[in-house]
Amino acid sequence: MVAVVLLLLLQVQANQPFKDWKIQRREPNPKTGQQEIIAFIEGDEALPLNTTREKELVDIKGLRLRYFTEPKGPLKPSEEVRLRSDTARLDNEKDRVDLVGHVHVEKPESGTTMDAPEAILFFKKRFVCPVDDRRAEKPGKCPACGADLKPRTFTTLEAPKTFEMNKLEPVTRLTGEALTANDDIRTMRVERNGFLITTGNPLSTAPPPPGAKPAITEM
Repeated sequence: MVAVVLLLLLQVQANQPFKDWKIQRREPNPKTGQQEIIAFIEGDEALPLNTTREKELVDIKGLRLRYFTEPKGPLKPSEEVRLRSDTARLDNEKDRVDLVGHVHVEKPESGTTMDAPEAILFFKKRFVCPVDDRRAEKPGKCPACGADLKPRTFTTLEAPKTFEMNKLEPVTRLTGEALTANDDIRTMRVERNGFLITTGNPLSTAPPPPGAKPAITEM
């Protein structure tokens, strides 16, 4: 079960705002059982609306959030992804953070960035085999080895309105509406008006063609 460590939040009453709010989102590693930090969430000001354990609901001003991607292989490291926005709402019961206003997403190692008026970060729970990493949507036994499947959080990012994404190597610019991306923001689906530039200036202002169909791409 995912734990949200509330630091100072549990010491205050709901509907009482306070400054410099911080939490850590943690869960046990399916293989080792050791607690791992999934995300750091901070805000200039936070207003707790519900402090019930596992149902925490918090409105945040000046959000700063960092999470870590799932390693893509046994020898592959996690990547850090940073997000910030003017305001946000953390809903621990629904495992999501809704970001509003000047949303900026950045991968420091690669230089990939995304800007949007709104975004949603989901902490989606799936179940994995601690032996061979098989994944399932529901708890149970691994069909291959019989081991108990363990819960694991997989992060996804959505931009329900317009967005602009830029990558440095190779120079790439992607724009459109209604983006869904995996945790490392490499595999993406664009529902409307997707427009990809892979050469030239990534800040080109060429408008996307109207009526473009949904597409899945990698950056």
